[in-house]
Amino acid sequence: MRDLLEDETLAVREACAWTFERLSGNDDGNQRIVQSGSPEDMAKSFVMHSSEDQIKKRDAQYLIHLLEAMINLTFSDSGIESLSNFGLMEQIAKIFDGGKIEEELEEHYSKIAQLCLRVVGNFSINSTGKQECIENQISRRAYKFLIDGPGRTYEDALNTSLILMSVSIHLEGKQNIVNLMDEQGVSIIIAAMIKRLEDNPDLPDLRKNLIVALTNIAELPDGFQTITWQLVTKIDILDEVFGPSAVKPLHNFLPKLSELEEDE
Repeated sequence: MRDLLEDETLAVREACAWTFERLSGNDDGNQRIVQSGSPEDMAKSFVMHSSEDQIKKRDAQYLIHLLEAMINLTFSDSGIESLSNFGLMEQIAKIFDGGKIEEELEEHYSKIAQLCLRVVGNFSINSTGKQECIENQISRRAYKFLIDGPGRTYEDALNTSLILMSVSIHLEGKQNIVNLMDEQGVSIIIAAMIKRLEDNPDLPDLRKNLIVALTNIAELPDGFQTITWQLVTKIDILDEVFGPSAVKPLHNFLPKLSELEEDE
C-alpha cells in the first residue's frame, strides 16, 4: 500500500493516506505501520508534496490525512523514531515560516499548521525527536502560534507551549529561546510567553506548560536574568514562576547604597 502514496491520481493518494490515518488509530495498527516501513514513505511524501516547489492547494486534504496519521504514530517512541531523519521536522519548520506555502494553501493553512504543531509536540517529548526540533530551531519558527490574534486558536497556543516546555530542557533549546531578540534587545519568545501568562489567568494547562518552560530557561544564567528583567514589574507572575526564590531577582533590581549616596 505504501507505493500508492506516490500514485499519479490524487484520489488514490488521498485514499491511501486516509487508510494510514484509520489504521494508526490503535496500537495494533500503529505497530503494523511501523513494522512495514511505511512511515519513511509517509514522511518523504509529506516533505515533497508540502515543499515550496510542489505545494498545491488541491493536495491539502492529502497532507491533512498524512498529518493525522503521523500524530497517531508519534504517541509512541517507535513511531517517532520511524519518522525521524527523513527531513520531516525541517519541512514542518518551513511550513511554520509561512510564505509561499501559506499562500498556496490559503484557508487550509491554519488546519495544516495546527496539525504540524501536534506532530512536533509529540516529537519533542522523545529524545531523538527533541534533538531534531532543536536542530531546526522549531521554537523560533513556531512561537508565533503562541501569540493570540486572528486565526489563532487555544489549541495552537497549547501545542506551542508544549513544544517550548520540551525543547527548553536542552541547553541549546534554552539558548534558541533566549537569544532571539528584537531591535531593542528584548527576548521575543520570552516576552510572548509572559504576555500569554498575563492575558490568560484561566487556562491552567497552558499556564502550567509556560511556567515549566520559563523555569527550565531560568537554569541558564542569561535566561534567568532575561526572565526576571521582564517580570520585575509583574510580581504575581514572578512569584508564580519562581516562588520564594523570587526574592533574589527582586533584590538584584533594588538600587545599591552607593547609587543612592551618589544621587544625594
